[in-house]
Amino acid sequence: MLGDDVYASALKVGIEGADLSAKLVLAVIDWIAHRGEVPIPEHVTGFQTIQELNEQDIELGNVEIDDDKIEGIKKEINKYGIDFAITKNGPNSGFVWFKGKDVAQIEAAMKGYTKAQEEKQKKKEEAPRKKGVRDRIKEAKEDVAKEVGQVPEKIRQVPEAIKEATRAAK
Repeated sequence: MLGDDVYASALKVGIEGADLSAKLVLAVIDWIAHRGEVPIPEHVTGFQTIQELNEQDIELGNVEIDDDKIEGIKKEINKYGIDFAITKNGPNSGFVWFKGKDVAQIEAAMKGYTKAQEEKQKKKEEAPRKKGVRDRIKEAKEDVAKEVGQVPEKIRQVPEAIKEATRAAK
């Protein structure tokens, strides 16, 4: 009986070893079959680094922009599907780099951005201004002044009569 247990254990170890060896051989064959293939990178579109744009070996153009307009222009250019990169030029400015063949699309994107900013500004100007605390206080003072101006003359004289009476009492 002891021999049967040893025999069963040895058989189990042999089967597991053979299974492991088969998996290893298949993995090595798969690696050898695919090692010569280099994955082809997909072409990146839209926002890229300046290095990625330069790697495409196409003449580049650029436009200088203000720092505060970068995000809005980035959104607008993405709508047009243009390959572009943005670099900083100084503390408050930068450049939008693009392929030379995309000049017309860049002009359209810039016009679209400018138009959107003008509409935004116009909408802001047309919107009624919310009254602040100072405006409300000023209006309240004006309302009180109007009401005081409508008070009959006899009622206005009462506080003066009270003041004279208190002076006389002293």
